[in-house]
Amino acid sequence: MRVLALHGVGSSGAMLKKQLNPLAVQLGQTYQFTFFDGVVSCNREPGMPEWFPGPFYSYVTGYSPVEMQEVLEDLDSFIEENGPFDGVLGFSQGTSIATAYIIDRQTREPNLPAAFSFAVLISSVAACSADPTCLESVIRSLVEHSPFAFKTDFPRCDFELVGPTERVFAEYLALVHLAIKAIGIKKPTIELDFLKTLDVDSVPRLFHPKLVKDRISIPTVHVTGRKDELSMVHQSRIVQGLCDESLLRAHRHQGGHSLPLKANEIKDLAVSIEWAAERGRDRTALHRAGFKI
Repeated sequence: MRVLALHGVGSSGAMLKKQLNPLAVQLGQTYQFTFFDGVVSCNREPGMPEWFPGPFYSYVTGYSPVEMQEVLEDLDSFIEENGPFDGVLGFSQGTSIATAYIIDRQTREPNLPAAFSFAVLISSVAACSADPTCLESVIRSLVEHSPFAFKTDFPRCDFELVGPTERVFAEYLALVHLAIKAIGIKKPTIELDFLKTLDVDSVPRLFHPKLVKDRISIPTVHVTGRKDELSMVHQSRIVQGLCDESLLRAHRHQGGHSLPLKANEIKDLAVSIEWAAERGRDRTALHRAGFKI
């Protein structure tokens, strides 16, 4: 079972490999992980162990559609050269990229088998579309027609000043922006200049289950930490809402924004990954045989 692994911001494939080792041992030799490094050099992620010397990477310079398109093309090239892969595992920013890639592939090529048969999303954060037309009308309404008081006070503003659809997007954008600042990540971040420049194209197209119809149609396993920041857990729940509920398993471990560390938690997670891999393999076989699933 070949699994593509995507690290968090300010980390690397080498670091994620060390972090994944207990889980990899539990899964056994039938699971082989391939690690894809981001192409953007960046600072050490807050919380990254001091003993790890780096280098440190991000997958993106920002989250606008143009910047997201660049990383999806990078990932596409990596998969063509090193794949195919049965599944994908992402941690933090890696989940954002994995989610965006899966939805993008499903949207562009709905009649082809999914990019992966299953996905494991650990400490998920907000995912963004590479399609500039995604949520364009909602964003344009916010940028061009929201009240002056809303624009000047955002992200700490009165969200009642805008319509219900715009409010869902604006509240989520504000939460993600403030979470990035609170954690201490300097780059990549979400800049708010667009409210002054009226640049609709630069606004991240944040996937939210209340705003987009697309749902990830492969088995997914979601992992969050009980001690993670509430703003981060909320993002994980939003990403979980983008997935088919009938093909989903969720785990909560005793740690924070991290992989599970306790033996029983790792064992339970491995069981769910094996469930997702088996279910995904069966669904892929049916799809290739011409059955609609």
